[in-house]
Amino acid sequence: MGKKIFSLFLASLMLLYLGAGMSGCKETPADYSGEDSGITFVLDKTDFSVNTLNLPLTNQDIALFDRFYTIDGEATAFVGGDHTGRTLVTVRYNPSYNEFTVLAIDNSEGEKAETLIPVNGFVASIPNAMLEGLRVRESQVVTVIGYDTKKCD
Repeated sequence: MGKKIFSLFLASLMLLYLGAGMSGCKETPADYSGEDSGITFVLDKTDFSVNTLNLPLTNQDIALFDRFYTIDGEATAFVGGDHTGRTLVTVRYNPSYNEFTVLAIDNSEGEKAETLIPVNGFVASIPNAMLEGLRVRESQVVTVIGYDTKKCD
């Protein structure tokens, strides 16, 4: 019985998630395909300039995926694509403290395409080599510049 209730709870959350993403919120500009999206975040005193936002992962250094990411025009809650050789850093925004924190880090081998994108944050896909020697951990505060957390009216 408990598994059924939990499954219904997860299904309800997913519907709310997708509904929020399509509920008249302003989407971010579609073309962040240049060398610099204007978004920067700081992990372990190191600046990371984001190359693309919500575009399929190709050869960019740092890609960000938030709740407005789509695959083939369809809303999705997952990053999708092949992230082999990359670390996915899930970051959430906490409005109570007005800060971003690391929610999860996935530096495992494999595609990592099933990584969930938080409604109140983003997932950064970073080449493993760019994180060598850095200490990135869960609950770490992240400075984020140029990312609009208030996309809804």
